[in-house]
Amino acid sequence: MKLKPEQLKSHLSSQLLPVYLVNGDEPLLAQEACDEIRSKYRKEGFTERLSWQVDRSFDWNLLLEEADSLSLFGDKKLIEIRIDNGKPGDKGSKAIDRFCQIAPEDTVLLIISCRLDAASQKRKWVSAIDKIGAMITLWPISSEQLPNWIQTRSRQAGLSLDQDAISLLAERVEGNLLAAKQEIEKLTLLCEDGNVSTDDVIKSVADSARFDVFNLTDECVKGQTKHALHVLQGLKSEGIHPPVILWALTKDLRVIYELANCNRQGLSQKSVFSSHRVIAKRQSLLSKTASRLSLHQLNQLLKLSERIDQSIKGNKAFGSSWELLAEFILLLSGQPSPLVNS
Repeated sequence: MKLKPEQLKSHLSSQLLPVYLVNGDEPLLAQEACDEIRSKYRKEGFTERLSWQVDRSFDWNLLLEEADSLSLFGDKKLIEIRIDNGKPGDKGSKAIDRFCQIAPEDTVLLIISCRLDAASQKRKWVSAIDKIGAMITLWPISSEQLPNWIQTRSRQAGLSLDQDAISLLAERVEGNLLAAKQEIEKLTLLCEDGNVSTDDVIKSVADSARFDVFNLTDECVKGQTKHALHVLQGLKSEGIHPPVILWALTKDLRVIYELANCNRQGLSQKSVFSSHRVIAKRQSLLSKTASRLSLHQLNQLLKLSERIDQSIKGNKAFGSSWELLAEFILLLSGQPSPLVNS
């Protein structure tokens, strides 16, 4: 039986199967699916829990031994086996297949693995599970789906986020669902009335770190050179790696460059903001920056970003990535950069 993640809760309320296979590459979704299964079986008396991590030295005979043995205290058992690569090997495949044939009433098997491709799903051990149990495949949440996911989770937590707040939170968690969940939990404490604005999201995320890369980019486009350099130093001291900072800066640079092209061609900037999911609160800032910087300065910034990238990759001829990031900040915030032509 194949179950969609959203069908799992309803399924568990109506029937229990001897084997479950949870496969997927999103840790939070896998954790939540497994927690639902564990919780349900615990209520049904499966209070003994065994958990094994499969590696090359793992003895698959343990599974069959446990399937044949009675609990010392007469408790029912939940056996969890984590197969990170989704490949149990010949011995593992045979052991799982044999367990499915035995299917002891006092034991349930929960297998957790990475997402199985089409070929892996045709393996004998997976087919054996499919006959008597259920397979739940967890697909990653795309960047397009993330705002809706955040909105749904927020509503479940009793929160009401406006569209800009949702977009901002989606941008700042960068597809990390666990981080998104944690931020939603923080917002429930921060916003007692349940209404969440962009300012609330900014405050919540800012509390996670003293200096953050998004604060750095905001200070740059505001022209706050001195504070931007101070934030850069703070990021360095807190161990934030240069690639993360370069990603955030060039993310804004791409938007600014496209806005500047719209200005030169007399076109509306609306499509640029829409395609890059720029929240309303930042649109004016980026638009002003696009008007402030000349085409020559924008091209300098593009060249400088390439130099920083090469420096990060270990090309010593381009100099220190931290010094080059400081030059990038100077130029983006409106100050001359002495290194871009050197």
